[in-house]
Amino acid sequence: MSKPLTLLFTVVLTVLMINAVFGQKTDELYMMNGDRLTGEIKALEYGKLKYKTDHAGTIYVDWEDIVSLKSAHLFAITLSTGERWFGSIDSSLDTGYVIIAMPLASQKINLNNIVLIDPIKKTFWSRIDGNIEFGGSYTKASDVLQLNGSFNAEYKGRNFLTGYRSSTIVTTQPGKDDNRKYDVSVYGVRMYSGNWFAQVNVNGESNSELGLDWRVLSGGAGGHDFIRTVYSRFSGSIGLYYNGEKGGDSSKVTSSIEPAFSLSYKVIKYDVPKIDIYTAFNVFPSFTETDRVRMQYDLQTKFEIISDLYFSLSFYYTFDNKPRTAGAAKEDYGIIGSIGYKF
Repeated sequence: MSKPLTLLFTVVLTVLMINAVFGQKTDELYMMNGDRLTGEIKALEYGKLKYKTDHAGTIYVDWEDIVSLKSAHLFAITLSTGERWFGSIDSSLDTGYVIIAMPLASQKINLNNIVLIDPIKKTFWSRIDGNIEFGGSYTKASDVLQLNGSFNAEYKGRNFLTGYRSSTIVTTQPGKDDNRKYDVSVYGVRMYSGNWFAQVNVNGESNSELGLDWRVLSGGAGGHDFIRTVYSRFSGSIGLYYNGEKGGDSSKVTSSIEPAFSLSYKVIKYDVPKIDIYTAFNVFPSFTETDRVRMQYDLQTKFEIISDLYFSLSFYYTFDNKPRTAGAAKEDYGIIGSIGYKF
């Protein structure tokens, strides 16, 4: 064999050996039926442990079927009480328990109390999760074309997360003005023990159906998870916001102070197909404008097509009893279908 070929063969073999050594999956999963699975713990969320194996690929294991697990990697472990622990996971002599190993101490925890396991990722980009969606429809009889899209990204730290959300809906019909609905939000959330959290956010909005040229809402809120189980999450919050907005038929910018009352619920069903359901309800009664009330309701259901690819069906309802533009509608609602991808 010539020297160049020998060198090439040596380099390829070395790379493969390094990849085999460092790419080995060494986490261990102990099942109720006595099986032991070697792989890599990816996450626990809504009752399913995402687990990557060499032979079967990525699988989802019912949390209630697991009696113990073990990993030398670092994780953020959230309990149903809101407590958060950071460390590696070791098996326990007591069935149904694990040991969270931390630098200066260790803690034995009942598996039934764990609702969330997130790997602590080392790089900035690996800590970002999100999704992108696109959809559209066309009705020939009325010649109505509707296009919609959204983009969401979230960065997770140990006790906080920050994110960006945006969505667009454009409806066109010959002979009529386009209807446009834009929403964008930048937010930060700090988690505390006892299932409490605090958040700050800045929201931008435009809605031609409601005669709203633009709105900027900024402020903060405090909230609590009333229900936090391995299968679902039900939360509520109360906040205070500054609202600056402009109607479509005026150059006047109006300012107001608004409290905010919010409820949200999320659950994932791991049937075939996997279904992700999220709903939220927000009310904004104005402090500074007499009898003005705004409301927003959202319902989204995602049906998994294949891993990370899904079909989304959403319903939204927006209400403003005193729209900024005279003669504008007081409510706007719609059903949106789209194809989405999680990253």
